[in-house]
Amino acid sequence: MQKRNILHYFDKRDDNESSSRPNSPCDVHTSNSKYPPKTKRSKTQNDDTQTLSHINTSHYERDPGKHIPIWQYPVDKQDEIRRAYVDMGPFQPTYDYPLNPCGSQSRRFQQSWFIKFPWIEYSVENNSVFCFPCYLFDSPTSRYHTFTVEGFQNWKRVGGDQCPLAKHAKEDHNSLHHIAMQKWDHLKNPSLYIDKMINKQSSQVIMRNRLLLKTSIESVKWLAMQGCAFRGNDESINSANRGNFIDMVMLQARVNKDIAEVFLHNVAQNAKYTSPKIQQELLKILADNVRGKIRVEIGDAKFCILVDEAVDESNKEQMAIILRYVDEAGFIRERFFEVICVDDTSALTLKREICIVLNRYNLLIENLRG
Repeated sequence: MQKRNILHYFDKRDDNESSSRPNSPCDVHTSNSKYPPKTKRSKTQNDDTQTLSHINTSHYERDPGKHIPIWQYPVDKQDEIRRAYVDMGPFQPTYDYPLNPCGSQSRRFQQSWFIKFPWIEYSVENNSVFCFPCYLFDSPTSRYHTFTVEGFQNWKRVGGDQCPLAKHAKEDHNSLHHIAMQKWDHLKNPSLYIDKMINKQSSQVIMRNRLLLKTSIESVKWLAMQGCAFRGNDESINSANRGNFIDMVMLQARVNKDIAEVFLHNVAQNAKYTSPKIQQELLKILADNVRGKIRVEIGDAKFCILVDEAVDESNKEQMAIILRYVDEAGFIRERFFEVICVDDTSALTLKREICIVLNRYNLLIENLRG
């Protein structure tokens, strides 16, 4: 019996169709008539979604009596249509409004109602009024069909104690009309868009954090310049002496209301930029900048080093390196350059650590003179 592979169950393409690439399972189509090729849907089909998906959204019907409900538009077009209508505003034409029979009398729409109820819009087609924000944010389950689909035209009841327009506007804050009014206000004001609000809040946070960080930097610079200790024995809020750094920050807050508003009231506890870790990082950045300037001042000149060793309070060996050189003006300078924690004070250990420091700042050993 002849073996069959998967290609046996598919028709081969004609030579003209397959000339551009070899036959493969992706290059064939099913021959079973049970699965006919897909065809485009007829334009006469009664499918609202299919019909509305081809609407030219560059043209919008102004008369509310001819509006298509927003929820019948494709989902990806609804926001675009809402913004277009918000830009145009409610349709409030001025012309000779026709009379409506109301019992034994005839009444007509009044132009002054546009001022009293600025959210309404008038339909010339139906001689009726609609609620503009409720139409924009209407849903298939809305109970406001009178103001969104059918239209209101009982002019006799407008202005009385039971005025439907006034009752529609005075519903509670959780009503669909009130929510629609809020959404309409937000769309009218681009500054209230969520992306604008996020950017505004982000800018405020950035400015606040920069002010806090600048306050800490200035405190570190002053204390380092004066050679003062940073931390105190008790830095708690109830302490009478919280240490030089915290007291310096608090001093700046007392004399600068901008710093006081941020530091004392509106700062998160984990974003004060005053922790010991932040102090050490700032001090290291300042020290790196100072060492960089010293290195630039030395240039390619000859230099010598002064090395001394001491034990700190934690009984760790500390080696201090001081550079001695002649600057461009011909003056002898001695600059404290680095302090290193070493395991011991043997000659090999000190030599290794000194070479590491010199190599880190590209100070050539050939230029070392003592």
